[in-house]
Amino acid sequence: MRTGYVVLLVLLLLTYAAITYVIVTTRKSNRKQKIKHNTNSNSATEVKTVENLSSGPRVLVIQDGDYEKYPEFASYTTAINAAYCRKWGYTYTFKDHKDSNVPPYWLKVVDVQEALNTGRYDLVAYVDLDACFLDFSTPLVAVISRIDTEKGNISDMYFGEDCTELTMANTGVFLVRNTQLGRLLMQTWKSMCVNSKGERQNACSAWDKIDNKWTCKYCEWAGREYEQGTLNQLVDLFPDNVAVVDDSFFSSKKSKKKPFMIHAMSASPKRRLEIFKDIYVKLSDVFKAQGLLVNKDEFIT
Repeated sequence: MRTGYVVLLVLLLLTYAAITYVIVTTRKSNRKQKIKHNTNSNSATEVKTVENLSSGPRVLVIQDGDYEKYPEFASYTTAINAAYCRKWGYTYTFKDHKDSNVPPYWLKVVDVQEALNTGRYDLVAYVDLDACFLDFSTPLVAVISRIDTEKGNISDMYFGEDCTELTMANTGVFLVRNTQLGRLLMQTWKSMCVNSKGERQNACSAWDKIDNKWTCKYCEWAGREYEQGTLNQLVDLFPDNVAVVDDSFFSSKKSKKKPFMIHAMSASPKRRLEIFKDIYVKLSDVFKAQGLLVNKDEFIT
């Protein structure tokens, strides 16, 4: 009899898991915008200009980290992204955090929120160290203008889809407009980790820094204690204001289909070094010809 109950329980759990999977994946498919980035298309530069970015958009691209010794591939991604910013007149900054009271995965949230609050930028983009721009022919502003045009309204935040079926947005690359709602969304996201005094709270209360290393016991990767898990709880609350787009824009793991950006999120450090070194070497001649070359050790040595 007990065996029968166990079998029944297992079947119920499997049924529940299957139903949950179908619901979540269907929701993700319906929520995600269907357009894809096409490097060979001029459509991104032909769409109408967004009104509040039309006259000299002030764009900031941020990368950051908290390492005793930075991975070698980061010296290439920072140089590539800085060169992209030079080409389009955007501001690039690399923030090296030491002795931070904020878990490393949450630094991006704090940095973007603080940048918006300065009032110096119309658009702030965050890029993980294992991500970089690939399409140097298209400005970032034109990309989000195309997304907004296809969507039918202007969004306040932009994310690429995550590579896992059960997660909507990937936070390795994201963009935020300096609008009232954009700032509110960032403040809400940040408040799930630290308060106004910079003290850990809510999702970040599970994190500890021991021997200069951050640990989070019993935490599921990219779950609620991570910035990505928390963000994905907010995404569906603002469907008209938060755009989740095809991975060919901001979260593609491969460069074969010529995405706008590449994010080598699941590759080993060795593979990441191979990927980004190859991109840097291939672009070096173009960088030199256009006066864009950035030394790969300029930001990370």
